[in-house]
Amino acid sequence: MQSIVRSLLKLASETGVKFSYRSKVTRILTDKNRVTGIEVNGKQVNADVIVSNMDVWFTYRQLLNERNFPKRVLRQERSSSALIFYWGISKRFEQLDLHNIFFSEDYEDEFRHIWQHQNHQ
Repeated sequence: MQSIVRSLLKLASETGVKFSYRSKVTRILTDKNRVTGIEVNGKQVNADVIVSNMDVWFTYRQLLNERNFPKRVLRQERSSSALIFYWGISKRFEQLDLHNIFFSEDYEDEFRHIWQHQNHQ
């Protein structure tokens, strides 16, 4: 898995992509419905293409300054997220399969709490 990430990073760097690690993007800048860059660390960085790995709802609501949001997309029911680990281990665990999903002891209460106490920002 790490070699894939390293290869993509190398390819991106060779084609001129610039990375700013540990930096918070505060806005995606636009002009007439076109992306022009981002605001990061209080500075404007010009760009023709922006890739957001953030939830689409938050990307539109918190980063974009346009008012012409895709209303249908933003009205769709939102789901809970998942935390995914890719572990390389040398031991075999007979109780685990290739893909495993773990829930809390009372996952019905967990989901009830998620949907009843949503954070609508």
